[in-house]
Amino acid sequence: MKFSDILSLIVTNIKRRKLRTALTVMGIFIGSLGLFVVVSISTSFKDYIVKGISSLGNADVIYVMPNTNAGYTLEKLKTEIHDKDIKKLEKLRHVKFVIPFYFTNGNLKFKKFEGTVTLVATSVKEFSKKYTLQFGRFPKDDNESGCILGYGIAKLIANPSKGGFADENEVKKLVNKAIKIESKRINQAGEEETKEFSFKIRGIAKSDFNFDSSIILPMKAMDKIEDWRYSQQDFIKKTGYTYTFLVVDSPSHIPEVEKFLEREKYYYTSIKEQQEVIEKFLNAVKIIVGGIGAISLVVAAFGIANTMIMAILERRKEIGIFKVLGASSKNILLLFLFESGFLGFLGGVFSVIAGFALNFLIGLVLRARFPAINDFSIGFNIPLALFVLCISTLVGIIAGIYPAKKAVSIEVISALKEE
Repeated sequence: MKFSDILSLIVTNIKRRKLRTALTVMGIFIGSLGLFVVVSISTSFKDYIVKGISSLGNADVIYVMPNTNAGYTLEKLKTEIHDKDIKKLEKLRHVKFVIPFYFTNGNLKFKKFEGTVTLVATSVKEFSKKYTLQFGRFPKDDNESGCILGYGIAKLIANPSKGGFADENEVKKLVNKAIKIESKRINQAGEEETKEFSFKIRGIAKSDFNFDSSIILPMKAMDKIEDWRYSQQDFIKKTGYTYTFLVVDSPSHIPEVEKFLEREKYYYTSIKEQQEVIEKFLNAVKIIVGGIGAISLVVAAFGIANTMIMAILERRKEIGIFKVLGASSKNILLLFLFESGFLGFLGGVFSVIAGFALNFLIGLVLRARFPAINDFSIGFNIPLALFVLCISTLVGIIAGIYPAKKAVSIEVISALKEE
């Protein structure tokens, strides 16, 4: 029996029982559609989230922090980071440079604006290797009166009436303007004291997730504030830095540098590491929801098996005639396996077509409902479409194994005697 003969018989039998075929295909269609839509949406969300994390920048940065700042009580990890640690880290292979940071807060005063801000002290020389300015220039590290405004802070104070949406010209005019930072302390008598420190805005940083809401100062400028606040000389040098950026020459070398940090008992993290954790979690979610969608395919498989068993009971005489005409058991087996597989394939084709349309509509609704994700879209996942087609066809074939074997076992004489 040729393949063309088998195909012709399959089409004839499908046409003969249109309603039963449609209901059987519908079961596969619903199961495959659920699997396709659920997996494609979860895959698109995973890609969107991972892309969003990558867009934050710093994919080539390892964050090294004192154990106390990490919020953990892990033993044997370094609890402070000092200049000697910075010098050691700078010598590591694949580390281009190291940027130390010290964080605190203060009260910013500029014209009519007043509010609490984050103060970030750093090595401006190293900071300028990684970050760029929107306006102005970087102050020198030995300058105790220069500062850089984060872009978000600049837009807020340039025109407070606009609620952080000042235009570019207003922001640019801030360069070389004077601001005051107010700091507080408790003196020996237990009374609160305040002191104002004056700075000139030398530059406006480009928008960056890490520093938009900060004022960036040279380390010497911060020394002046903290030495007064805590009434002791070289406070930052004695207590250590809040955290440190290790900028590596390539994200691919991050694991190698992290091995050294682990050996030396540093607490560290990186965008790459966080991205891998999130990817693993989202992949697990995708497998779970995909599994839930696959359950309906299993139910549909019983529908195909039931349809094929009914077809065999109705076609016993036809099967007997095939055997008399010389059809082998293999031919009979292939005929019914191909027929059940074809039913699964049809359901898969319709589900993929409907799935692409449904994904497009879901994308439109999500973007309209949630403007914050207006760049989110559910892509045309061709590999997933082929996978669903293969799975639906395979489910059809598997569901047809028992009915096909039952057809092969039918005796010729008993089949031909039936009216």
